[in-house]
Amino acid sequence: PVNVDSIMEELPAQKPGQFVLISPDNFEHTHRLQCRWLYTKHETLDDEKIEALMDEPLAAAISPEPPAPEVADTEEAIDDEEDEFGTVHARQADEFEDEFADETETLPDSDDESPEEAEESVEEEPLSVRDRFYELEDDIQINRIDAEPEPEVSDEDDEPLPAFESQGVAAKTATRILQIAKAAPPKPEQPEIDEDLEAADKLLTKAGSLSTKEFAARAGIGSAAARGRLLRLIAAKRARKYKEGREHRYYSIASELRPDLGLDRKVRVIVSRVTSNDAERAAREVRNRSTLFGLIGDDETLDHAELDYRLVIQLSFTEKVTKMFLRRIFSRERHDVRLDSVYLHPGNLKIVVFQPGEGIRLENKPEEYASRIVDFDGSVTFEEILPGRLKLRESEIRNRKSDAIIKDSFKKRYSASPKKIEPVFLPVWNLHLKTRGRSGSRIVTVDGLSGKMLEW
Repeated sequence: PVNVDSIMEELPAQKPGQFVLISPDNFEHTHRLQCRWLYTKHETLDDEKIEALMDEPLAAAISPEPPAPEVADTEEAIDDEEDEFGTVHARQADEFEDEFADETETLPDSDDESPEEAEESVEEEPLSVRDRFYELEDDIQINRIDAEPEPEVSDEDDEPLPAFESQGVAAKTATRILQIAKAAPPKPEQPEIDEDLEAADKLLTKAGSLSTKEFAARAGIGSAAARGRLLRLIAAKRARKYKEGREHRYYSIASELRPDLGLDRKVRVIVSRVTSNDAERAAREVRNRSTLFGLIGDDETLDHAELDYRLVIQLSFTEKVTKMFLRRIFSRERHDVRLDSVYLHPGNLKIVVFQPGEGIRLENKPEEYASRIVDFDGSVTFEEILPGRLKLRESEIRNRKSDAIIKDSFKKRYSASPKKIEPVFLPVWNLHLKTRGRSGSRIVTVDGLSGKMLEW
């Protein structure tokens, strides 16, 4: 899909544990999707599974064959008649016959079919289990576990139902559903909130980083209790510790700071211009192709690309620059004092040169005057981001040259006065290229500004 720049801009804002799921390219434009996690087991039942789960009364109720009638007395059973729901008492059948005995007569010699033969000729096919279940669906009552039973309204004129109806399908089904609901797994209990732990985390987040003594003084507790709470925060993966000098210091992960790397505030980050689609196109340009017109070997393919941030040292300085000849004629001063900055590699202290059409390169002394070096100033956009949201090269930050060495190296190359040193982070894409039949991969780095290869 196109228009995926917004997705890449949101990636640095992801917190630990969060992720962005990107579906295959099935749409021309990007679409935001939402997903729902299912904590319970879901199954689909067919006819056979439904029959296996039903108890005998319910299975008999929806069976194509009607249940056997209940006979109260041997003498009355002769006159009883059956219908599709059960039996009719003999007294009711006799009254029905006496009422219509004089109005109808059956001719033995008639050519018409008898009612019994007509019913047999138009007998319907038996319904399936599913169809019978749908017919009884409206009669099934579902009760909630926590619902209070409604009071029954008595009616003196109503006659009590027969036993086979009072214990029919609805009652059995409701009882069965209630048993299944009670057998469901209980909901997971919410974890109890530890107020002491929450207060300790808030205190650590607000302070940035604290030693055990500093934490104990601010919390108003003893050193042993303070050490115990800090260790509990580490065990809960809510805090980390690092060593500074001879003491251990602690910081909260929720603060999204990295005081262990010297990053105790927001850092300046260059906004990336290269999207994931641009990185894929760059991978096609830098991959190794097979030799001899494709007859030997396999081409490299992009396995995945990941966005990374590399440390760049920004050094501000003041420099005296000799004026041009024509300007010196009309001015008494021979030099201009300029305030500018350069960007240095944190390891080899080479100067970073950037031109949008050519990419980034490292040089020892690209210009006679440092203020004439073409770099990021005026060509890129900076933003301030919490360092905990970035994927950093921690070893590169820990092993960078000290400020004194950086300034001394710069003064040896230029007649300028170094001033302030500030870390800046450059976005780069690491392209993992794989060849079929090989387990390893080759990593190629391109800068996040022009998509060109970066020799860092």
